[in-house]
Amino acid sequence: MSEFLRKYWFVTLIAIAFIGVLVYFVIDLNKDNVNSRKVDGQDVVASLNFGDITSTDLYDELSSNSSNVLYNMYRNAVVDQSVEADSEMKANAKQIAKNIENNMKSDSTGKTRQSILQTLASYGFTGDDAPYNYAMTAEKIRKLDADYLKEHFDELSMFVPESGRTISIITMQVPNADVLSDASQEKKDNIQKALDEGKDFAEVAEEYSDSDNTKDGGFYGYIDENTTDLDSNVLSAAKSLSKGGVSDWITVQPDGMEMVTLYKVYVNETDPKAMMDSGDEDVIEAIVTSLTGSVNGLEAAAVEDAASKLDITYEDDSVKEKMEKSIKEQLDAFESAKTTKKAEVESAAKESSEQSSAASSEKKTQEGE
Repeated sequence: MSEFLRKYWFVTLIAIAFIGVLVYFVIDLNKDNVNSRKVDGQDVVASLNFGDITSTDLYDELSSNSSNVLYNMYRNAVVDQSVEADSEMKANAKQIAKNIENNMKSDSTGKTRQSILQTLASYGFTGDDAPYNYAMTAEKIRKLDADYLKEHFDELSMFVPESGRTISIITMQVPNADVLSDASQEKKDNIQKALDEGKDFAEVAEEYSDSDNTKDGGFYGYIDENTTDLDSNVLSAAKSLSKGGVSDWITVQPDGMEMVTLYKVYVNETDPKAMMDSGDEDVIEAIVTSLTGSVNGLEAAAVEDAASKLDITYEDDSVKEKMEKSIKEQLDAFESAKTTKKAEVESAAKESSEQSSAASSEKKTQEGE
């Protein structure tokens, strides 16, 4: 019996949990109605300007999104059986769950709690352990996505944006970028002199930078066009550099901050494969997060790759039909994304080759003259 449950539990879970999600919404939203009002024999969940919302109305509304909820549960079950959680993942999940719970407690009105619980339910997580189960599954999905991307990177590296690169930074905090104190000017000059003399950027960062990452040689990590936690001027400068390039000084003064930050940016690597093979888990995770968030169907492909190694049986034909349709739509989107991107890459390569040939021909003509 235990072997049967281990093999088929997630099929049963899908059917039970799906019903549980709908029931949860109805019960949770109606829990504060002590004297429940009825319309045509149905409980009124809410009364709004445009009329009453009954429990049946709410159930029907949620049922219209059943395929999405159902797929989330399927994905969660596949991921849970395919990835073994290590101690670091468990610790991360506990911290994420704690943050979620703190957010729910922060609003005395209960609206934040209700919103978060509804969101968790839409992803297939209900009950007291929903925050932790969500966080644990998110950790496992990241591992699943990373493993899939590593295994298929030769095929998928074309999706890494041209702006994708790893960078290091040197920073200086000053009150006024236009009028430096003698000490600040001397420090700035020493940094510039060391770099001009060819001293290793990491060594200069460790010696002079005000950044928190000086012990790592000023290494910041991976960036691309989707990066939002760096000033746009710093990002623009970094994207314009080739591997080994160093930027001019960049002045940044965040809104509401008195101090100004002066930046020097160094590009460590621009080759996608080299970054994936670096062994730096933070860099790999950043690339995986960027691609799974921007490439349609990529995560579904990773899930299906894992699902192909499991023995999945559907007890309900309607559930099977919905699932197969949802999976097909996502995998078709992934194949379409690959086809489109491949055509873009080939077109860009052809254009570059033609420009190179034209430039070569022009040079020969000029030499002949």
